Amino acid sequence: MKTYRKHFAFLLVAASCMGFLSCSDAWDEHYQGTGFETSVDAPTLLERVKANPQLSGFLKVLEATGYDRVLASPQALTLWAPAISDAVADSLIQVYQTESTAGVRDDDNSVISQFIQNHIALYNHSVSPVMADTTIKMLNGKNLIFTKSTLDGKPFPQFIPSSNGIFFTLEQPLSFHPNLREYFQLNSDFAGARFDSIYNFIKEFDKYELDENESVAQGIVDGRTVYADSVMRLSNEILSRYRTFIQREDSNYTVVAPTNEVWAAQYERYARYFNFAKAVNYKDSLQNRYAREAIYQGLTFNNNIQKSEKDSVINTQYMDNRNYWGLNMFENPWQAGGIYAGLDSASCSNGRVLIDPVGRIDPRKTFMYQRSIMANRGNYYWMPKTAEDQPIDKGTLTPRTTYDNIVSVDDEGNVLDTLYSFDDIYNDFFMEVASTGTGNAEIYYELPNTLSGVYYNVYAVMCPAIAANPKASAADRLPVKFQVYYMHRLDEPRKKKNNDKDPNEDLNYPASWGSALKVSDQADALGYKESASAFQTIADQVCIIPIDIARQTTFSSYNQDTYSMRYRIETKVKSSELDRTWNNHLRINRLIYIPFDTEEEAKNFNLSDLNDYQN
Repeated sequence: MKTYRKHFAFLLVAASCMGFLSCSDAWDEHYQGTGFETSVDAPTLLERVKANPQLSGFLKVLEATGYDRVLASPQALTLWAPAISDAVADSLIQVYQTESTAGVRDDDNSVISQFIQNHIALYNHSVSPVMADTTIKMLNGKNLIFTKSTLDGKPFPQFIPSSNGIFFTLEQPLSFHPNLREYFQLNSDFAGARFDSIYNFIKEFDKYELDENESVAQGIVDGRTVYADSVMRLSNEILSRYRTFIQREDSNYTVVAPTNEVWAAQYERYARYFNFAKAVNYKDSLQNRYAREAIYQGLTFNNNIQKSEKDSVINTQYMDNRNYWGLNMFENPWQAGGIYAGLDSASCSNGRVLIDPVGRIDPRKTFMYQRSIMANRGNYYWMPKTAEDQPIDKGTLTPRTTYDNIVSVDDEGNVLDTLYSFDDIYNDFFMEVASTGTGNAEIYYELPNTLSGVYYNVYAVMCPAIAANPKASAADRLPVKFQVYYMHRLDEPRKKKNNDKDPNEDLNYPASWGSALKVSDQADALGYKESASAFQTIADQVCIIPIDIARQTTFSSYNQDTYSMRYRIETKVKSSELDRTWNNHLRINRLIYIPFDTEEEAKNFNLSDLNDYQN
């Protein structure tokens, strides 16, 4: 793997993301000088610059940007003044003016953030023959190594005290070391790769807000506070949501960064996953945003929390609990086929960029993953239907037995030989929806956060009575026969019509669910088929039953309050069969739903490959 260290010239256009304090005479309210004591009678830092003819170019840039006032003010600063030619100074001034005319804030102006602030530090920093090497934080947030004779490896002559700080000179400007965010913004052509797609996406969510506690109030005008020194803080929703603080100089991240070409290809693929129905407000904007979030969310790895990069790495979306085990985790990153293997690298001030020319992040590890809905999240239940045909508003949550493995007993309490394991009962409970008489029980489910244009396999995890009661009666332990009905989201809601048996948007109208689903070959092969359209559980077993295979979705329900995939599960037991052949208690632990890109993948999925994480 190639490793490069790239120093960016200060002429490049970049934005500082430090949310640095604005310039004013009120800086002394924020900072106090420490260290070397200067004489109040000595010249100011600005006067030191003006007195040195080799710094005439630097002075021109200071005056053009307003930073001459900063160096003349009484706040304590340390300046390393570089010698630059008039031609370089004119180029910098042109860049500053161009960005200002375009509306770029001074806090974000590349000449200020990459050049001027790269040569100034708060407080007084002197040198001595016995001083140890230390780190200096510059105004732009960069941390540079400061020795008794160099700053960031650049030599300087002896320092000169000033009335408002310490004055050094440099024969050439300091290099600007971009952080990860700045690296993407600078959009340098590195190893044939460009990254402005990433930066433009991040930049879109920048927001500056006034920090009233740090700002200096001047008075009240027209009922509003006016500030002499307004301190603005930069926030970014995307960086916060995905815990990717790539603008912070004290961070240490690895970003597996797709090139512009890879970003475009992934966007085209992922956009189809977020196709919303017409009734969804701002459907096109949501599709555009979520498709780009899908690309971005898995790219960043926090190096500070990696115990080792040898065996596995986790990105910033990893959640360290069993609910998400395996998500956002990548094994053997440096071995052949690993997430990091063979990628070119660029060093930044707060981490590294690994150039991804193909799209290494598997969406099944990030957003396109197996989900589940716990049984108690069903919409409503009939237990059974009342005379008024109204749903009863809740079922019964039944905890499973505290034993991991229990011994089956007969009605007289005699121990049988069979040993049962109930490890598949997630969170150790199931939802019991049952009739108190001879009627049938029903429960409705809506699947949240589904993607569009994919094929879903849906599994119902059904539990036996003995999971909660080892001494359950023989009647309770009978298998359950049930049917499953499906309703999909329409592009536009349709009003109910009399005798309308087609799907519509009215969940309270059972006739809209149409015919029961056919039992799949997969369910049949596992012993869960009772008839062409009726499923059956297996007595005394936890049954993971494929109730729908390769169901292609038209619309997404991602982050929506309305859903695209809806299921009704209903027992189908005749009164003559009740407690003789079948039981009519639905004992459901959860529904699991897994997306696949193709119908073939969905139909060929092996249930043994079911992941052990849930949502």
